[in-house]
Amino acid sequence: MPIASLTAILLSVLLNASAMIFLKTGARQLGALSFTEGWLGSLVRIALQPYIWVGITCYGISLVIWVFVISREPVSAAYPITALVYIFNALGAAYFFGEVLRPGQWLGMVFILCGVFCIAKT
Repeated sequence: MPIASLTAILLSVLLNASAMIFLKTGARQLGALSFTEGWLGSLVRIALQPYIWVGITCYGISLVIWVFVISREPVSAAYPITALVYIFNALGAAYFFGEVLRPGQWLGMVFILCGVFCIAKT
């Protein structure tokens, strides 16, 4: 796979992971939301939360980049590389939110890296 495609995939993945971090930040500022009680008010609060909008924007930009990638590369080769988002999200959650990564999560990240490496080399 050309380096330009790999770079675009990684940018898309980083934006996707950033989106999740921004959404979580917005959700933390909103506090616990309920699906049953006051859902309309919750929707308004979500719609007015700036971090939520930054997260949505990151997802949107990631999507546009992704369309460019799959217009040039086979989905069977490109899409598995997006599994890196699991690693970036876990590391971001640990860094920004103090979430503790358990040994099984670290092992899973190693397996993901190995799989992505195998796919990217083909």
